[in-house]
Amino acid sequence: LLGKFKSFNESLIQNSLDGSAIVTKEVENGIEEEEKAIESLLCVSGTYEGLSKDVIKAVRAMNIDLDGILESLQFQDITRQMIEGVQAMLSDASSDISILGAAVMGSEAPGSKAPGVEELRALLLSRAHTQGEKIAIKEVRA
Repeated sequence: LLGKFKSFNESLIQNSLDGSAIVTKEVENGIEEEEKAIESLLCVSGTYEGLSKDVIKAVRAMNIDLDGILESLQFQDITRQMIEGVQAMLSDASSDISILGAAVMGSEAPGSKAPGVEELRALLLSRAHTQGEKIAIKEVRA
C-alpha cells in the first residue's frame, strides 16, 4: 500500500512537473509572441509617423498652390473689371464723338439743336473718373 502511495505521489509530482513545464513553455511562447507584436506595433508606429509627415508636407504644398490659384483668379477678376470699365468708357467716347461729328458736319436735323463744344466738355467732365482726365478735358481747345 505504501508502495502504491509512493508511486501515486511520484506520478502526481511528475504530472505536476510536466504540467508546470508545459505552462512555462506556453508562457514563454506567449511572451515571445507579445514581444514580436510589440516590435511590429513599433514598426507600424514609425511607418505611420513617416506617412503623417509626408501628408503634412503634401497638404502644405497644396495650400501654397491653392493660394497661388486664388491670387490668379483674383487678378483675372480685377483685369476683367478693368476691361469692362475701359469698354464702357470707349462706348461713351464713341457716342460723344458721334454727337460731336454730327455737330461739326452740320448733319443734325433741321430745328434740332446740336450740342456745343461747352456742353460736350461738361458731359465729358461729368464722366471723368480722375483728376488727370478732368485736366486733360479742360485743356482741349475748340
